[in-house]
Order: sequence, then C-alpha cells, then structure tokens
Amino acid sequence: MFMYRPSCALSCSLALAALLPATACGDNEQDQVSPSTCDEACVVEIFKDLSKVYRPSYGEEPARAWVQAQVAAAIDRGIWEDGELSLDMDESVDAANHTLKNVLVRVPGTGPYASRSPVALQCHLDMIFAVDGAPPGQPLDDYFRSGVDVVEDAGVLHSRDHKTTLGADCGTGVAQMVRYLFDRNLPHPPLELMFTVAEETGLIGALRWDVAKLPLRAAAYINLDGWSATDLVTSDLSAPLAIQLGAAGGVVNSVDGRLDGSAVAGNATLVKMSLTGLLGGHSGFLIGRPRMNAIVAFAALLQEARKVDAGLRLVSITSGQVSARLGHNKIPSSFEAVFAVSNSTTVADLGAALQPFFATYIAPYTDEVPAAVKLVLEAATVAAPTALSAAATKSFVDALRALPNGVIEADPGSLGGWKVSSNLGVLGVNDGAAGKAVFVGYLPRSFILEQSHVLSDQIFTDLQQQSGVLDLMRVKASAPAWLVERTATMVVLAKAGAGIERDMVLPAGTEPGAFVDKFPVLKDRVIGLAPAIIEAHTPKEAVAIQSLGDATAALQKILVALGEDATFLR
Repeated sequence: MFMYRPSCALSCSLALAALLPATACGDNEQDQVSPSTCDEACVVEIFKDLSKVYRPSYGEEPARAWVQAQVAAAIDRGIWEDGELSLDMDESVDAANHTLKNVLVRVPGTGPYASRSPVALQCHLDMIFAVDGAPPGQPLDDYFRSGVDVVEDAGVLHSRDHKTTLGADCGTGVAQMVRYLFDRNLPHPPLELMFTVAEETGLIGALRWDVAKLPLRAAAYINLDGWSATDLVTSDLSAPLAIQLGAAGGVVNSVDGRLDGSAVAGNATLVKMSLTGLLGGHSGFLIGRPRMNAIVAFAALLQEARKVDAGLRLVSITSGQVSARLGHNKIPSSFEAVFAVSNSTTVADLGAALQPFFATYIAPYTDEVPAAVKLVLEAATVAAPTALSAAATKSFVDALRALPNGVIEADPGSLGGWKVSSNLGVLGVNDGAAGKAVFVGYLPRSFILEQSHVLSDQIFTDLQQQSGVLDLMRVKASAPAWLVERTATMVVLAKAGAGIERDMVLPAGTEPGAFVDKFPVLKDRVIGLAPAIIEAHTPKEAVAIQSLGDATAALQKILVALGEDATFLR
C-alpha cells in the first residue's frame, strides 16, 4: 500500500522545498511502489501537506509548484510512466495587473473505463485569509507564510487554537483530485484535473481560463467546492452529503475615489476607535445569519458619536484587507478608525455614550459572543493629520449606513434563506495623493445574475450621489450562477452511484457557471460535491475527517457510475 509522502520531486531549487518537511525528500521504498493505493486516510494526509503551502488569491505560485511536484512524484515513484500524465498552464493578466495561471492535469483512464470520454474534476487553489486577534487592517500574509498549522481534534481538522482559517475551502477538493495521481488501482474514466486561481476574488481564474491553451475534452464535470449542510444554522459537521445542483452568481466590485481633506486643528482631540472579536464569515453562505458587519457597525457608531460632537471629522478607517484589496467575500469582523473632535470633547465622553449604545446595538446579532467583542476608544496620535470636514464626514457615514447590505430579498424555502444579498466587505479611507484615498469593496449575489448587476449599480450610484466621494472608478467582475435540473442524467447517475439522496443549491458562487459558458457541452452535465465544512472564511473553519472520507468515497463511486454508462460517457 502506498503511503502519501510530501514530494520534493521537482528539484531542491524549487521554492516548494522550503515549504515541505525534511522527510519529504527521503528515499523510502514505499515511494517506489506501483501501482499504489491512496485511500481516504491518504487524502487527509494530502490535505495536510497542501495546508503547509502559502496560497492567497493572486499569490498561488507555491500552490502551482506543489501541484507540479505531485505530478512529478507520481511519475518518479513509478505509479505512472513518463508521458502518461500531462500538465499545462495558461497565463493572463487581469484589469488590476495580476498575473493568473490556471493548471490542467490530464490523467489516463483505468480499468474498464479507460476508453471512455474524460470527466473533469475542478477546484480552486487559493484560500481566504482570516486571523483571530489580528489588528484591523494589518496585512495577514505573514500568518500564512509557512501555511496553516492543522490539528486533528476528536476526528475534526481545524487550525491550531482556531487562530487562522483552515483552507478546507477548497483544499479538501484539491486533495481529492490529487488522490488520482497516487492511486492507479482506482477504476475511473480519463480525468481532467482543473486547478483554478483567484476564485475567492470572484471566480477570476475560471473566468479567464484560456480554452485555446487548456481545452477540455470532458463529457462531464464535477466541482469539488462548496459544502454539504442540512441548513446554515446548526453548522453540522456530520451533515449527510448532498449533490450540488447549482450556486448563486455575483458581481465583485472594487471602487476607488477620493474625499477632500484639510488639516486638523492643533488643539483638536484625536480618538482611535477599534472593534474586534466579531465572527465574520463567508459572505454567501452566512450572510443571512445574525452576524454583525464591522463596516456597518462603524457607520452606526460614528453616527452616534456625532450626537456627542456634531463637529466630528473622520481621519481614517480601515476594515478588511484594504492594502491587498481582498476580502469582498468575507463579512468583515473588525475595523480601526481615527477621528477628530473638539478639545471640549473627551474620550470618556464618547465612551459614556458609545459603550451603552453598542451593548444595545449588538443584541440582535445573536451569533456573536458579546464577551469576545471589544469596542475600544482611546486617545490617538497621528502625525500632521488631515480629516474630512464635519459635513463630509456626515455625508460619507450616512451613505455607508444606508447602503444595501445583508439579505436584500428573502426566500425562506432556500438554503440560506435568501434570493438576493450583498456584502460590504472592504473599506479604507486614508491619506492619498489628492486628499483622502477611498476604497470600497462589495459583493452583491443573486441566483439571477442580472439582479446582482442591478444591485451592484444601485450601490455604486448611491456612493456617487450620497457619499461625497469624488472621481469614483469601479472595476467589476461577474461570476455567473448555474443550475442543473434534478432529472438531468448526470444528477440521476451520481445520486444512484453514490447512494446520495439529498441535493442542494448553494447560496454562494462556485465556478461551474463560468466553465459551462466556455464549454457548452457541459451544460446539464455538471454537479458539485463537497464534505460538510463549517465556518469557512473564519478562524473557526473546520471539517470532519469522516465527512471528508465520505466525500472521497462518494466521488469514486460517481466516477464508476458515469463510466458504467456507455451512452453518457461515449
């Protein structure tokens, strides 16, 4: 039996070598066994190994190198002969000048299904960064340079001390795909393993997949993103598997502008206000939960502070990953703001008004743990600060408070309980070349993409007309929804083959919509499958080993079921 070992098969010159333990390069007899067996426990080890790899959106190069190393190791260990596996990449540059490189690995079919048409398996390489206790606005990359410290606790995988996100979204899917490099005993049709990038920023890698450089021959497509859940309230790690029939679409919006600023009087009082300890979370799956959005809370708190001092002037605000321009897909969990008040207003005056207000304000957000949430006001020192005028501060804060956010149109019958939603995920106001630089990131979602565009435009118009922000410029990326009928042959075969009765439509975006547009033959020939992952995009993210094992076994059964139907996979 083959035991998965991290591979240094490419060469010690690769940056990947620095990410892997020293034992990865050992010469072990088990590394030479062929054919091999990689069972469900092996998939867990692959996931743990991937977790050591730094893989933010737009920074997936170490993850691509890791995939290359797995391919090279499978050949080096004699599982596949040289030339049986192929690995190709595309390359494009997006509107923000990010270089994107998706990866396609082709694996031959095995057993009685070797001559069938291929099946595509697909998941994304990037992961969301979130860190418990990180100061608002602080870059998070350093917490992940050496990957995630994964621990196994009573059959559940999570980050050590729940310090960071786990990366099960979508690392578990990547691990299930890599399994097929290390197990030639598994009978399956030819496979096209699709590793995409920048999914968490709006399916950007999938949207830019180059069909000329990475053509698909697949007659069926299985996406391994998302998660299984009986509902989005209990966060059940043991939720039974479900076949995914579709997912919502959305429009990622990045807005730049400026606000006029002027010097703050030397005798003004500067106050730093910070909010930490909120849960945050995935802005699609968890948007309907009673969770506080830190940006909305900032606007509410500043409105209340203006009742104490109507001359209050905003100096700066940071919420979400402003410097990296990431986080549209997270409910923001903290902010840090600085503002100026008259010298007759003290920090104590503000605290006396804002702390009782906040205690009442947080009460409806029953997911939050009030003891863990900290609102702190303290004196601040900012070198030669500039600030918005009192009138501009009022206009800006009032506009933020009024922006559509959360569930916009409810649907009690759907998973998540909504049809249309929006998340205000990133906000920055800081000194710029001409006054105050403003950045706003938000993400409307709907199961009808046009509704997402309408809401996207409405929010942008509100910012233009009500906030006082000047010279607004917006970059949009559309992520299409997708939906397959329960009666589709692909769905019927998958359910029967894996013995899965449940199905679900995800209240968040996954990539099949982008790929069906590019490869129309896959319409009605796509499903999703994933284990029960809870609290994705938060430090509490976790997955049960049993659920991951069940999903791994179900995927193999589905591949066999597809292979058995000679009319479906010609």
